[in-house]
Amino acid sequence: TYTASVGETVRLKANIINRKNQDVPSTMAIIGIPAGFSVQGWQLKELQDKNVFDYYEIKGNNLAIYYRGLPANAVKNIQ
Repeated sequence: TYTASVGETVRLKANIINRKNQDVPSTMAIIGIPAGFSVQGWQLKELQDKNVFDYYEIKGNNLAIYYRGLPANAVKNIQ
């Protein structure tokens, strides 16, 4: 267990896995952002530019990550 201090930067890691043996079109993953935390827009834009995902948007305390599709058994790592 890790305890963060006030004002400390912490990193979120998420794994998105297609457990099917077939492609999944228009995939969306919703990642909940805990209360008191915020995401950095410039980092999300940088990840999008590196093709880690195709599009993102922030809705309240949720980060929505979009893919045009996920290949069969694909694993996507977001940091």
